[in-house]
Amino acid sequence: MKVDGSTVATVDFLNVGFGECTIIHLAGEVSKTIIIDAGDSMESIYVKDPSRISLKEYIKINGIEVIDLLIITHPHPDHISGVTPIIDVVEIKEVWLHLLAPYQENQHSFEMLLGPLGRGLFSLGYLFEAFKQRNIPYEVIDNIRKLKYHNFDLIAFPPHIDQFINIQAQLDLLYKLEDETPVKNLASQIDRGLNETSLTVKIKINDCIILLTSDVKVERVEIMLESHETLSILQAPHHGDVNHLSDDFLKRYPPETIIVSAAYEGTYSLPSSNFDSFVKEHHPDGIIFYTGYNKDSGKKHRGLRVNLFKNSKFEVVDIE
Repeated sequence: MKVDGSTVATVDFLNVGFGECTIIHLAGEVSKTIIIDAGDSMESIYVKDPSRISLKEYIKINGIEVIDLLIITHPHPDHISGVTPIIDVVEIKEVWLHLLAPYQENQHSFEMLLGPLGRGLFSLGYLFEAFKQRNIPYEVIDNIRKLKYHNFDLIAFPPHIDQFINIQAQLDLLYKLEDETPVKNLASQIDRGLNETSLTVKIKINDCIILLTSDVKVERVEIMLESHETLSILQAPHHGDVNHLSDDFLKRYPPETIIVSAAYEGTYSLPSSNFDSFVKEHHPDGIIFYTGYNKDSGKKHRGLRVNLFKNSKFEVVDIE
């Protein structure tokens, strides 16, 4: 994808319905494409609302041939399943993830037993096997991992090591259990734990700082920032969940812009109905955008594009 000459990068937050998919395009001599999460792969999500766009369709429309880095924050289907349809249509040079699972041949049975979590874990197992078969390099992120290209810095933050070890041990045990009730009980624990053990990502382009928070609570977000740093863009934690945000954080690190990756149906009661009012109460100057629609005009769009300029200024525009 070509980036306009006046910009140093674009960051696209796609409208994948209830889910997250963020694509970074670096301009100039660097010319890199980095993707964090991939949304869901269920065709019905996109058929239901043509304004939505899957990662596969986005790649086709924009003529993307190479993904330089793919980061999977956690294996819930609205974050990971969109990777499976692109595994053979684009070159993936490197993958970062922090959890592993074995491949399950019977996807239907797995999904029937575990529901949406089963779809996510099936995708994780399928991709792990696909990476090995296709010689796609992958790295298990169990410590802070940094990446730098000229004026672009990316830092991936894993959960605390105890959380990391615990959630991986639970996943390992899940595949050893045979009785349905213990499997479902453990799966319920894993499902709740995946949000808080998500990878989070901090991006710095010149002096513009962007936090991609996945589904964690704000306590995990605070460690991503230095006390002197000014936050440009915050991806709202857990699809605009006020229970994952705090008034203290908004006052200490007031983001210029907040982007909520969520659909308009209120899936899982998200975004919170009082999200806008909560932000405005504690950070009146913060500007809120939604990936699914323009809240001022009510018009649906395919996502949001952040154009980052050489002077560290940025603009947010609709992807039509």
